[in-house]
This record gives sequence, C-alpha cells and structure tokens, in this order.
Amino acid sequence: MNAQDALAINGEFGILEGKNVFSYTPHCDGRVVLLPLWAGNLGWEWRRVRTIQNEINELEKQVKPNPVTPEGTPVEAVPSPVELKIQQLTEERKELLKGSYRDRHFNAGSILLGYGGYLSLLLEGSKHGRGQESSSLPPICLQEEVRNFLNGSRKTCG
Repeated sequence: MNAQDALAINGEFGILEGKNVFSYTPHCDGRVVLLPLWAGNLGWEWRRVRTIQNEINELEKQVKPNPVTPEGTPVEAVPSPVELKIQQLTEERKELLKGSYRDRHFNAGSILLGYGGYLSLLLEGSKHGRGQESSSLPPICLQEEVRNFLNGSRKTCG
C-alpha cells in the first residue's frame, strides 16, 4: 500500500489535510452513547409508572372481601399475600411518581434531538471541509443556509 493513499485529498499538506474545526468522530464522544441510554432508561421508568396501576387493579380483583360479624363489624384478619403485594406495588408507585420520570424523559429526548441536529450540521460541514461533497450545496452556501436558519431568516442560497 502506498503512503499517499492514506493521506486526505491530494496529500499536499500531509495527514492533516482537509482538517478544520468541524473535525469530529462520534464514536469517541461518550454523549453519543450515553444520552440515548439515559433517555431510554427514563422512558422505561416512565412506562413502569404508567403500567404499575394496571397490575394493582388486576390484584384487587383477586382480593376476597373481609368477613363480617353478625353485628356488622369486620373481622380483623391477617393480610393475604395478594393484599401485601398490592401494598408493595402502591408504595413502589408512590416512589416512582416522586421521580418525575415523564418530565425528565421528555427533557432527555429534547436534548437528544437537539444534539442530533447539531451533530448532523457539524458532520455535514466536516465532510465539506475534507472535500467530500455530501450535499448539492457548496460549503459556503451551506454555512449561509445554517446562519440564515439560526437567525430566523427565510433567505436561501440556491
């Protein structure tokens, strides 16, 4: 293998040819891996908050009514295993509700969406900087498009 094949475009500037401020390797950034995992975990917890009430309702259907004396007072009995499970799930649900997983999952998803958009623009600029055309717009025009979009302008380049 020829050493020139490992260089960027024409090899005029060595191994750093075509590098710019947009150089980025996503697999080296832990946020790319950890942020979706974190958002997924929060979503899983939010799902648990929503579904635990269904489990409690199913168990309540299995509970037998307490016997009553002829005078109408309930007989105190030892709680059944089903009633203990209902109490345990109710306590777990109260703890899960304190975690406000719905809001945190929404925020994590919003951050993930914004960061993904940022990376897509960053990598698009990186491809242009290395001479890899990945868009029909020239690099200068792409930068203008992004700047106009961020400023709220509707002007386009092409």
